[in-house]
Amino acid sequence: MDIRQLHYFLVLCEEMNYTRAAQRLFLSRQALRQSISALEAELCGPLFLSAHHKLSLTERGVSLQRHAAPVVEQFQQMQSALRAEIQSAQPVRIGISVALVPDYLPGLETQLDKFRQQYPHIEMRFRLLDNDAVAEGVDIDPVAVRTAGENAALNGVADKLTVLVGDLSDKASGKYDIITANIVANAIMALAPAVPGLMADDAVFIASGIIDSRKDEVIAALEAAGLIVQEVKEKRGWECIVCKKA
Repeated sequence: MDIRQLHYFLVLCEEMNYTRAAQRLFLSRQALRQSISALEAELCGPLFLSAHHKLSLTERGVSLQRHAAPVVEQFQQMQSALRAEIQSAQPVRIGISVALVPDYLPGLETQLDKFRQQYPHIEMRFRLLDNDAVAEGVDIDPVAVRTAGENAALNGVADKLTVLVGDLSDKASGKYDIITANIVANAIMALAPAVPGLMADDAVFIASGIIDSRKDEVIAALEAAGLIVQEVKEKRGWECIVCKKA
């Protein structure tokens, strides 16, 4: 049995009439009967008796009603609480680059409609990106830079990625919505002071590759640089730290 079947059962208990209960549930009468029959088969006995076109509960039905009512009520309270959280959620911000128009935008509206239908209370905000380079990367290792460019070409996004040899603090410019650094703790602490100046409003900085024994040290350096830690995730002894500007 599932929560849906229990809800159908309780509505039928209130109406004691298949037609009225089916109308309340926006079901066909046959579909409601099938759901109740499945419950009766699982519980090895009838839940309702029908006499002179009137329904009444059997002892088994009374017992199920007593146990099902608080379960369904608690589930409905959980649904209401989750809906309230979704309604108060921050808007989803979507950046659209001119470079994406030919390949991706034709089907975007369909996907956005699906999202709106599934999450009607979440606001979406759009930003047109003037720069056709969707992403920029900086690394001090020329081999890493060359490999990143080759991988971008293999995946058909070479025109959407710029990779530079150097340090984040002197090579990167402008404002970014997302900045990531998957390197060792010392490097993250060294570049931390430069990060807030490169972050757009509501931007996110994601630092990973941090061994768990140095997590607190890195967090202290990030906070000293003017960042606020939003979330910390750990997997197999490695830490990922998500920050926003103070």
